[in-house]
Amino acid sequence: MQYIGYAKAGHPYRGVGANIGYRRQLFFDQHGFRKQLCYRSGDDDLFIRSIATSHNTAVVCSPDSLVWKRGKQSAHEWLIQLRSHHVAALHYPFNTRVQLALEPVTRMMLYGVGVIALVVGSPLSRWIILALLVGHWLLHGTVMLVMASRLGCRQLPLQMPLFDICLPLMHVLPIGRKRLYYSKTAVYNN
Repeated sequence: MQYIGYAKAGHPYRGVGANIGYRRQLFFDQHGFRKQLCYRSGDDDLFIRSIATSHNTAVVCSPDSLVWKRGKQSAHEWLIQLRSHHVAALHYPFNTRVQLALEPVTRMMLYGVGVIALVVGSPLSRWIILALLVGHWLLHGTVMLVMASRLGCRQLPLQMPLFDICLPLMHVLPIGRKRLYYSKTAVYNN
């Protein structure tokens, strides 16, 4: 949802290889993935990051535009993929990284304050937190329902509550980053 929202707002910041398209000439004009060869993953993401503008980017939201991929088969494989996405994001401009971090951080704060208010808060603070949570879920759920109907994904809104709680954890898990890049000499000597 973030990718689409930012792109529609005129600020495309990433692309995932399975579901992006660009003209062949643009690829060759930019010398392909040459600038991204030193990374094990994220070459597609960082390539799009380097060429995408509000003038040359379009968003297609239809059931025909979806690309279905098989998910990772183990938690270990999934964590490696998650780490590689985070490593690629380290090469985004600082202001983009801050904007992307604000959403999960504020969500963690909402749930953290919510738990504290429910445990030790006054009845008024409990109602305020409950109202904030319901407002958050209604707004997020509405956006998900609209998107799901445009893409023909009926199961997407049903997964929203679980995703909403798990997303902040997905940003905390990759903290123990392993080396996910190659040295330039290792790439060019192969």
